[in-house]
Amino acid sequence: MKDEILKWPELQLSDTYGFFAILFVLILILVFVRLYYTRKLKRESSWYAIRSFGVRRGLREDEIAVLRLFFRNLDQDSAMGISTSRRQFHSRLQDYFKTRGEGDLEESRMRVRILDKLFPQMEYRLEVKSVQDLQIGEICSIEFNSEHHLAHIMRRRWNRALLSLPDWNASPDARNSPAALYVYRPGTGGFLMRGQIREAGAGGVIFEFTGQIEESGEKHLMALLELPLILTSWPPPELARAEMEELPAESPEDREGDEIPPPADLEGIPGELLEPVEEKPKQLVFHGRTDRVSDRGLLFSVDVEERALFRRSLRSARELWQIDLILPGGFRFLCRGRVMPLPGREYRYIFKYLDAPENSRRVLFSVIKEHGGEREQLI
Repeated sequence: MKDEILKWPELQLSDTYGFFAILFVLILILVFVRLYYTRKLKRESSWYAIRSFGVRRGLREDEIAVLRLFFRNLDQDSAMGISTSRRQFHSRLQDYFKTRGEGDLEESRMRVRILDKLFPQMEYRLEVKSVQDLQIGEICSIEFNSEHHLAHIMRRRWNRALLSLPDWNASPDARNSPAALYVYRPGTGGFLMRGQIREAGAGGVIFEFTGQIEESGEKHLMALLELPLILTSWPPPELARAEMEELPAESPEDREGDEIPPPADLEGIPGELLEPVEEKPKQLVFHGRTDRVSDRGLLFSVDVEERALFRRSLRSARELWQIDLILPGGFRFLCRGRVMPLPGREYRYIFKYLDAPENSRRVLFSVIKEHGGEREQLI
């Protein structure tokens, strides 16, 4: 009896099958989890690329939110495809807007703005003063009889434009009804043309311009405001160090030919200021004044005693900065963005906002209007 108790149990064939079955299931689970997180990571990476593209094209926070809803409705293959093919992105987004139905008036106009910002097809700063300024193939919103439709301009003659509405079935009461045509130009804003539907048929209408042209939607204004500002390099040192740690070290051969001789205006500056920038990141702070301020960017100059060092900082591949200025009325405007030299204007720079919160933009826009806002012209 004692020997039987101490005897090691014999492995049965059924036990072997059970062990391998459990092992197989565990392997399947691991493979499934790995595939799931790989697909999720790729999808998030694709969204980041789409969002970054939208931010560079000037989409506002509410427009980015619309883009996010569009992206969530895509299957995996489409989500991957639009991040590498602008044509596929354009086609998918238009199809999405068409399947969403009419929406309200503001939603319809927002769709036009999003498409024109992401895929501009016309002269960037061309204003709309007549039907002849409409561009063939340009996307627009046609509004009549409490309906709002995305359409394309197919032809223009005199004061009439032929519009394509592929999924629209003509209604008897459309003809001669009051109408408004909305177009958006990324460089100048939105324009609303008043008129009527001259003729309507399956998949299209003829719009006749008979009224006024109103500036509508986003109108980019600027004001001549001289405000002190503080400019700080970004990202902060701890983030900059982490970025550098991810990059492979450069060899001496990689650096050959990279040196750029200092421009004439840096001659005579002490040698220590012309030494190569340290590889260890440090935060730089400069002071200056604005010349012109718009709702998308501002024109500024740096204080005289800091100009040479600031210019040298730009030459060392520092492109992201943070501005801090107090607007008239006491509102603190804090924003990160990109600095670019102004062509032909020595010591003048353009700061383009990249992450200004929507509330800050609204306050800034109201300040610009209060100080004699005029059409934006920073260059």
